[in-house]
Amino acid sequence: MTVPAPTEPWPVRVGFFLVVGLAAACSGGTQTALTPADRAVHLAVDGCGASSDTSGSGFVFDDGLVLTTAHLVIRSGGVEVTYRDGSRAAAEVFAIDTFRDLAALTVPIIDVDRPLIGRAQVGDSGQVVGGSTSGTVDLVVRQYASLSIEEVLGAERSSRRGYEIEAPTADGDSGAGVYDQEGRLLGMVFAVTAGGGSTWVTAGEEIDQFVAQIDRSRRPYVCDPDTSRVVSQ
Repeated sequence: MTVPAPTEPWPVRVGFFLVVGLAAACSGGTQTALTPADRAVHLAVDGCGASSDTSGSGFVFDDGLVLTTAHLVIRSGGVEVTYRDGSRAAAEVFAIDTFRDLAALTVPIIDVDRPLIGRAQVGDSGQVVGGSTSGTVDLVVRQYASLSIEEVLGAERSSRRGYEIEAPTADGDSGAGVYDQEGRLLGMVFAVTAGGGSTWVTAGEEIDQFVAQIDRSRRPYVCDPDTSRVVSQ
């Protein structure tokens, strides 16, 4: 997809803030820590209408919700999620933000709390975790900025907070979670410069705002074969 253009840098004086505890429920209601690796999933996407099949990455965000990029699932006729343990489940496209390039999928997984959301400074290190092509790789933050990019399947441009990172990622890693050294969610991969020069990440605070705006009572999106994309019911 189109590589974003940084607009104006955001201040580098940053901190970390708490969303909720990072945990998953086990039998008997006992809570145990869920690592970034445990959250990582791979997505197999059947094409809608004339669209081609594709694959990519995502991660479990909270109870029954997997997050990925909008550009990966907006042309889907069906999505299958593969968890770290190799188990698989069908997922439904539940929410899409074409300006932030974010999508939420509903999955049959319960008792999962949200990750901590973090913020990184230039020069900080971390990891891209569980990319479907590259796996887990180390990263260094090059910049934290307001990124200008085209709407998914649209002509309008918008800005969102994000990072440029240095990491050996590749096509197929879009949707992978990006974490700091403490396991806090910094964001999600959404684009890779040709040749692996830079990886572009939607910031964690944008993801948090997206999830907060989801109407969990709405019906999932469905494939419209005539337009080869998902549409609201």
